Amino acid sequence: MAFAAGFTMPGGNNGDAPQEGMAILLTNAMFQAFVICNTIAMYTAILVAVCLIWAQLGDLNLVDTALRLALPLLGIVLTMISLAFMAGVYVVVSNLHWLAYVVLILGVLFIFTVLVVFTPLFCKTTSRFRIFRWITYFLFCVEVRASGSHNDD
Repeated sequence: MAFAAGFTMPGGNNGDAPQEGMAILLTNAMFQAFVICNTIAMYTAILVAVCLIWAQLGDLNLVDTALRLALPLLGIVLTMISLAFMAGVYVVVSNLHWLAYVVLILGVLFIFTVLVVFTPLFCKTTSRFRIFRWITYFLFCVEVRASGSHNDD
C-alpha cells in the first residue's frame, strides 16, 4: 500500500515544464507529512518482512528474536500508514473544511485505538519493568476477553 501511495500522490503531478512530474501539492505541510509517514511506513514494512524471513530459518532463538523485533516495527508500520492515509485524504478534501476536520478526528481516534490494541501485544513480554508487563498483560487479557476469542471450557 505504501509503495503504491508513493507513486499516486494526492493532488496529482504537474504536467507543465519546468516542473513536469513534480507533485502539485509539494509545498503543502500535510502533503509533506503524508510523504514522510508513507516513506517511514514503506521502509519499516521492508524491515518487518526481513525479520519474518529470519523467523523462517528454523532456529528457535532466531525465531524469538525476529518476532520480538518485528512486533514493535509492525506497530510503527501500522501507525505510519494510518497517519499517511489520514494526511493524504486531508490534503485532497482540505477545501471542504468540515470534511477535512472529520478526517483528522477519525484518523486520530483510529490511530489511538490501534495503539491501545497493539501496544499490549508487544509490550507484555518485551518490557524490562515487571509492573509494566503485568499492566500490559492485563490489558491484553481484557482485549482477548472483549473479542470473544477466549475459551472458558
